[in-house]
Amino acid sequence: MNNKTITLVVNEEDVRKLTANAVAHVIARFGESYQKRIGNLNLKIQAEKSSDILRGIEEILDLFDKTSEELQGLTPLIQEVDPVPAPEPKE
Repeated sequence: MNNKTITLVVNEEDVRKLTANAVAHVIARFGESYQKRIGNLNLKIQAEKSSDILRGIEEILDLFDKTSEELQGLTPLIQEVDPVPAPEPKE
């Protein structure tokens, strides 16, 4: 995973949208990679030796770790999301 640290000024109304978009991209990358790695693991289980199967499992676990790191990297952005205001009480 290659990271870039950026500093930008945005309208506070856009912080939640930027956060949602960033998280969605992380989850989409995870989903694509997960599907590939599960497919590879299934092939290894059917025809490979045990060390290759274990390596396939390690690749999946590595994906979980990398996704976790990527989500943790979004913490500063997530912390900038303001709480949703409580609805006005109905009379």
